[in-house]
Amino acid sequence: MTQVLNVARHLALFFVFALCTSWAQAQVIPAPENKGFLWKISDHDSSVYLLGSVHFANSDYYPMSRAIETAFAEADTLAVELDVTSLDPLKTQQLMQEMGNYSDGRTLKDELSPETLQKLETYLGQKGFPSHLFMGQKPGMLIMSLTSMELMSLGMLPQFGIDLHFLSRAKGNKHIVELETLEQQMELLMNIDDGDAALSQSLDEFPTFPVLSNQLFRAWQTGDTRIMQSLLIDEPLQKHPESKDYFDKLFTDRNVSMSGKVRSFLDNNKTYFIIVGAGHLIGEEGVVGLLKESGFSIERH
Repeated sequence: MTQVLNVARHLALFFVFALCTSWAQAQVIPAPENKGFLWKISDHDSSVYLLGSVHFANSDYYPMSRAIETAFAEADTLAVELDVTSLDPLKTQQLMQEMGNYSDGRTLKDELSPETLQKLETYLGQKGFPSHLFMGQKPGMLIMSLTSMELMSLGMLPQFGIDLHFLSRAKGNKHIVELETLEQQMELLMNIDDGDAALSQSLDEFPTFPVLSNQLFRAWQTGDTRIMQSLLIDEPLQKHPESKDYFDKLFTDRNVSMSGKVRSFLDNNKTYFIIVGAGHLIGEEGVVGLLKESGFSIERH
């Protein structure tokens, strides 16, 4: 059976908490303190800090907590999934065009079922977008495009993203390293097994974004790992167990890679402030859980 997942849920969560491309209710009720997701990882002679990021946010998430600001001030090096401030706009646009659009004359009209095509055209019509503007995009690119529009319509902007906030402050003041490349992240988004089913499910899930996003952001603000794990991992996989393979590509496999890089940072005589999507830090198979299993000292801030 083709691996079909609750793509809207997983990819939207991916944008918010696992990839540098988030959503929230336009009027999020601020928590008493933006506690966030911060851990200190130590071995016998060195430490690094791990911060779970929200990639799109709003002004309600600032200022950061004292613990987060202190950790950033201590760090020599900032490590992020992707340094979006160093991307060449023209090269990025070219890469997205090459990877996200058909180049052989095909369009979505050739690839989608009549039912999904009709659902898409209805959605675009309701939004006031001419459908022909999107027909050249592959399903993965279209899901990313539509999800981004939905997120921004809820009042969340990339310029308020936590990773970008610290990147801007680190420029010229700290060494910056990347954990991944744009090509790697694009490859994950473009290679969806069943694009028709993924797009159909995405269109069905978009109306749920405001409620779900509010729950997720309140969990981040209060540092509630239990709620975050339930929303990001447990509920989606219980509802769609067939999505496990793709979930592993988006989260689990990358967690293993990221935890390996954290271990290598601990071998240096430098203090690293590492920012990754909050979804990578929770659960037994998250980066924090993997490092704890490896015997490192874990301290929640």
